[in-house]
Amino acid sequence: APYLDQLTSRYGGSGTPSGFSTWTGAGYSCNVSGGPSTVIEVPAGNWLIDCSNLTVNRPVIFQGGDVIADGDIDLGADGALAINTNKTGSFPYTSASSDAVLYMRDGEIRKAGGASLLFHNTLVYLSGTSDIAMQGGTGTVVWVAPTSGNFEDLALWSDAATTHGFAGQASLDLEGVFFAPWARIS
Repeated sequence: APYLDQLTSRYGGSGTPSGFSTWTGAGYSCNVSGGPSTVIEVPAGNWLIDCSNLTVNRPVIFQGGDVIADGDIDLGADGALAINTNKTGSFPYTSASSDAVLYMRDGEIRKAGGASLLFHNTLVYLSGTSDIAMQGGTGTVVWVAPTSGNFEDLALWSDAATTHGFAGQASLDLEGVFFAPWARIS
């Protein structure tokens, strides 16, 4: 609990925390298109996605560090969102470090059936106004909790009182504790 209090104190609220780069400030668009063969590799470091709706229709790979989202993340059929991912070897790749955080200040993570989510050694924190909705389909989901640090073995912490939808996937790897005391997981 004290580590979560520290996390929400540091990453919650508004504005850009110290040591973070902003998505649009680095020249990235809030509408990522181009198809599955064109990959955006975001350099390692801490990132604030300062979009009210980040639409992803091709692979976006954050190569390490923490990520904060201020709005929705909408993954189209050709989209993939990879957090803390080392793009070596073959898909779904490997972890870039032993721990990272995806902090949803607000908004929903929506995944179309053919889209993929890769959360390597990542804690996903959902605020009281956030949720996740995955459509079933041919996509890949790899969601593995951090292997060390303050959030070791914790894959999800949700402060929301809503339904989080985890539909069936062609390839699914969930490892860690998913803690959502006020939410319903469907």
